[in-house]
Amino acid sequence: MGRKDVVTREYLSSDEVFADVVNLALYSGKCVVQASNLREADSVEELAITMEEDDSKGKRGKNGQGTTQRKQSHIVQKYRDIVREVVIDGVEGYLARIIVGVEEQSETHYAMPVRNMLYDALNYSGQVNGIGEKNRKNGLLSTSAEFLSGIRKEDKLVPVVTIVVTFQPEAWDGPMSVHEMLDWRGIPEQVQELTPNYKMLLIQPESYEEEKVSNPQSTFGVIMGLLKYASSMEDFQKYVDEHEEVLSNMPVRAAAVLNEFCTLDLTEQELEKDEVIDMCQAVREMKEVSRREGRMEGERKGAIRVYYQELQYSAEQIAQKVGMDVKAVEKVIETLDN
Repeated sequence: MGRKDVVTREYLSSDEVFADVVNLALYSGKCVVQASNLREADSVEELAITMEEDDSKGKRGKNGQGTTQRKQSHIVQKYRDIVREVVIDGVEGYLARIIVGVEEQSETHYAMPVRNMLYDALNYSGQVNGIGEKNRKNGLLSTSAEFLSGIRKEDKLVPVVTIVVTFQPEAWDGPMSVHEMLDWRGIPEQVQELTPNYKMLLIQPESYEEEKVSNPQSTFGVIMGLLKYASSMEDFQKYVDEHEEVLSNMPVRAAAVLNEFCTLDLTEQELEKDEVIDMCQAVREMKEVSRREGRMEGERKGAIRVYYQELQYSAEQIAQKVGMDVKAVEKVIETLDN
């Protein structure tokens, strides 16, 4: 697990941050779920698959028959990043329960819809097994159909939702559903529509809309906004100015996330010094350095163009003139030729 994964999962493990993620993904940013509505849940999803295996290894019994089969259990285990049970007052006066898993991705995962589907299916399977054990223990099964599955007609499962969170500023370019991953060539539309689909819930900086968020409980939205505008100097500076109060009192875990994705170069000592950190100056310095580097890079490319196209210098001669590696100069020349 890389450094980015470690700091982002630590950050998302905060109940306040987790609640903001749930509200953004499930309630369009409305503050429905509070940190106090969250309960700890097991992050391990597992399924025991029982199979019959021949223990004879080719041997025959006295009557010429194969020896008896034995049952062998195989355990399928998957570990989620973070899981919470959400318990809130639901519609029509009911108490609503939802199991929510949050998966952090520091870069695009092109099989994420299938991965999420597996996580959720394992959880549902675990719920079925748990209800079945309880029903058998308490003698609640009465029909052959109930004994077959272990659950009764009136038994219900807790809904499971998986939310993918990425802090990468670049847009997620992977599939958003299982259907997008399937090869539909030659398959009629009627069959496509009947094929079960599994859609992915994604939160990313590129599509973050701050105006939809009400009463945030954490710095999650501010981090999303900063990363969204990271590529535009003007928009970024404006966003920093508008959120100076939050940025000047950043919790350490939030500061660590910004440090990784904005390459602020804060040391471990700086991050561990206090519980909150003033990130305004560090963020502004980072953008100023980027601006200067971009200007210098532009000036160098302009000089290479003049030396190459107008003065007909070789790559080696240009490298000496502009103080760059020959291979780097050759790459710039390739763009000029194209």
